[in-house]
Amino acid sequence: MGGGTITFNIPGTGVHTISPLSALPNIAQPVTIDGYTQPGSSPNTNPPTMGDNAVIQIELSGAMAPVINGLTLLFAVADNCTVRGLVINSFQLNAIDINSNGNTIEGNFIGTNAAGTAALPNGASSMGGVIFVGASSNNTVGGTTPDARNLISGNIGEGVSFGGTGNTVQGNFIGTDVTGTLPLGNTDRGVFINASNCLVGGTT
Repeated sequence: MGGGTITFNIPGTGVHTISPLSALPNIAQPVTIDGYTQPGSSPNTNPPTMGDNAVIQIELSGAMAPVINGLTLLFAVADNCTVRGLVINSFQLNAIDINSNGNTIEGNFIGTNAAGTAALPNGASSMGGVIFVGASSNNTVGGTTPDARNLISGNIGEGVSFGGTGNTVQGNFIGTDVTGTLPLGNTDRGVFINASNCLVGGTT
């Protein structure tokens, strides 16, 4: 899977849940997956002090799947991908498994329901992070603008795990609900880094 931009235009209102029964194809080319293209969706516009007002209408649920990752970005062939505007929950392994470089993960709810108020954990059979970045580098989880904020909460294992250099995790809600004030923790560390030259923190 890969190449260009994946957009959504599913008929009907409300949250649309995609529940794969087997592993999704690995992402093997640069691609943008943009859940905010679904009508009725909108990215967050609030500053951190006001919570996250994103409306996400595309939910990728692993509740009916075998032991798989949600999305897998393959090494060397899927650099510079963007994943945004998705709810990703209930996968036995990692929600997003990144093995390539220069990717951006922004504006997603990972490990919660679509409202961002309750846990639907990823990682029940995994030792890695819910967003797991192996030895790859220069990936960004979140960002400095309100629309880039991820909600990464309620998962089993680390929220974000880095094994490569030059990665950034910034401007996210990790271990809280959508308001940013109530606890909705990941069972292990919120962010785990086993590498150098990484940036963690910053909400503006």
